[in-house]
Amino acid sequence: MPRNDGANGQGYSRGRVAGGGVEEMEMLPTNKNRFKPNNRSLSPSRHANKQDCSTKTATTNGEEFGGSASGGQEQELGGNKPPNCCTIINCVMCGFGCATCCCLREMICRKMVFAPPSPPFYEFRGKEMWRIPLEVYDTGSEFTRDQFTKMETKLLDLKVYKIQTSRKKTIATMFLKHPKPKATILFSHGNAGDIGIMSFHLQLMAETLQVNVYAYEYTGYGESSNPGKPTPTDIFTDAEAAYAHLTENLAISPNHIILYGQSLGSGPSIHLGRLHKVSGVVIHSGLMSAVRVINPFITRTPWYDVFKNIDNIQKCLSPVYIIHGDADDIVPVFHGIQLYNNAPVKIKPWIVAGGGDNDI
Repeated sequence: MPRNDGANGQGYSRGRVAGGGVEEMEMLPTNKNRFKPNNRSLSPSRHANKQDCSTKTATTNGEEFGGSASGGQEQELGGNKPPNCCTIINCVMCGFGCATCCCLREMICRKMVFAPPSPPFYEFRGKEMWRIPLEVYDTGSEFTRDQFTKMETKLLDLKVYKIQTSRKKTIATMFLKHPKPKATILFSHGNAGDIGIMSFHLQLMAETLQVNVYAYEYTGYGESSNPGKPTPTDIFTDAEAAYAHLTENLAISPNHIILYGQSLGSGPSIHLGRLHKVSGVVIHSGLMSAVRVINPFITRTPWYDVFKNIDNIQKCLSPVYIIHGDADDIVPVFHGIQLYNNAPVKIKPWIVAGGGDNDI
């Protein structure tokens, strides 16, 4: 089981992932100062996430996980709401519902939910991936493609692909193949990163955990179609295309696959988890639903919500493992707790003391 032994930034520890899937995987916090790939908030403002959310204890299948907030279909978020907060938030939600009726939902989501890096942090040059050096990224300054360096892997075999989705979009993917893999992780990244900047983290993950890692790019991100124009509809067909390519073209068995979704990536990972039985599903800083990031007080998922994770996770076919920081001010920890409480088959969650949205 995962642990937090106080090591300050030791990356991933080796863990056994044989037969039992994610349950026996051991992970340690990554260095908070070394790498923060997704530093932009998922919501239009952070103040809604910092409201007083004193709550009832949630119960699912006879199990309790205390300190929880709103989540499943019949659970309720109590507590003291800040003055006028519900009036303002309800106006925002009403406006979003109206926009959906007017076919403006995807345009609004593009502004509020997605933040594709521009320019991207990588590019494909033939069969090679070239990416921004970490030392350049860490400065936060502007960069050009002339500064890109070729991604080198000693232990791993790196392959890059362009594949087509059911919506006729082309998405970029990369496959880090370990010589003796214990599992294969299908990784869905957050809203403000791309597979280029995540490749440093994923390379470390593959080498240390001794796993294959297959990561895909969303439509509108990086080397994929429609630069700068991602949509909620595309993100799910992107995930389906990646899963099909991994199982059919790369011949990876579903019982060898672990779906791993970080932050926004929790949506497509849970979506795949209810469609396919795999070894396990890891949800890292996941959200209950898109609307609940803005308004945590609702007890039912609105019909226009673009990421109905709290509902979809109830249909997950594989064991779910939740990782969430208790100091996350972008997607607060009660999102992770409620996802845990609503998963039909689950592994005890790892709630990381002092952990934020991007530093676990």
